[in-house]
Amino acid sequence: MTRIFASALVLVAALSFSATGLAQFGTGTPVDVEEHEAGPAPIRDLTGGWTRLRPEGRFY
Repeated sequence: MTRIFASALVLVAALSFSATGLAQFGTGTPVDVEEHEAGPAPIRDLTGGWTRLRPEGRFY
């Protein structure tokens, strides 16, 4: 039983540091680096501007 547990522990550790385990986080670099012109504000937006939720170039 201990041998199976140790093998499973090694397998989990190997997968957690592999590309499969880290694929969910991405590379941290933007894919589309071309600047896009902002479209018109939504009809119900009375301020006439857009609010960026995250600063440009920041990835979480």
